[in-house]
Amino acid sequence: MKRYFGFLLFFVLFLNSLTAKNSRQPDDLSLKEIISAGEDAIQSIDSKLAALGFAEGEQAKQKLELEIASSKEEIIRRFQDYLAKNPESVGDVLNQKNISARLALGEFFADLGDHESALVHFERVRALDPQNSDAWNNIANIYGHDGDVQKAFEYYEKAIELNTTEPIYVANFATTVFLFRKDAREYFKEDEQAVFDRALRLYSKVTELLPEDFEAAAAYASSFIQIKPYRFEAAKAAWLKAQSVASTREELGKTYLELARFAILEGKTTEALIYLSVVDLPSQQVLKQRILRSASKL
Repeated sequence: MKRYFGFLLFFVLFLNSLTAKNSRQPDDLSLKEIISAGEDAIQSIDSKLAALGFAEGEQAKQKLELEIASSKEEIIRRFQDYLAKNPESVGDVLNQKNISARLALGEFFADLGDHESALVHFERVRALDPQNSDAWNNIANIYGHDGDVQKAFEYYEKAIELNTTEPIYVANFATTVFLFRKDAREYFKEDEQAVFDRALRLYSKVTELLPEDFEAAAAYASSFIQIKPYRFEAAKAAWLKAQSVASTREELGKTYLELARFAILEGKTTEALIYLSVVDLPSQQVLKQRILRSASKL
């Protein structure tokens, strides 16, 4: 999940940030160290994969490939050693250290793009602990990514049933419903407008769970630009809500840009120009000028 543009990019960035905010770290220090090393390894592997395309000569490419393989193998070995020392159960009691490690190893494989190996570990957690909501959510992520979207819907629903207050599950479900509307129409037996309504309810739920989070509010508000016919009043209300929790000039500027965009679509040029007049960050001037050009055409 590296390359997305426009509307989809915003949701991917939102989900990434939400995952980071809501990641549950295990209590065991040694497992934390392995997870941290795995995160560092993923960053290093990504850099080396990018470098492969520019490597000159077969020897240089082979060196990078060996370094990538070595990084993967080292982290996998450390996880496997940890699992060997922490079996699935202690007597008749499920060992939560094993569960945490399996989930983390599955996430490491998923980050590598090895969804088959990731699924093995997530499914094992689900078999050991059917009430583990993380396992259901993580399996849903893989189904959604690999094309079995309706199965993803089923698993997200189960994850949310097991833990109704985890925003990342709801956000994942909302984004999958929104992006895969044809599958959603078939699964929920609804028309497209009803599917939009369903996704909006889910995004709204995320904002309820994270009432002070700008990215959650902006993700909800951003969805309205894709809905036809436009829902002008709802879109404006959503961006004003996002504005109320904005904490930086960049966030505030984004809300004014989007309010201006909808004002133009509604034919309210004067209102749009008022919104644009307060956007003064250099990083937002290109988009501001683009919106101004749209206003001049009305």
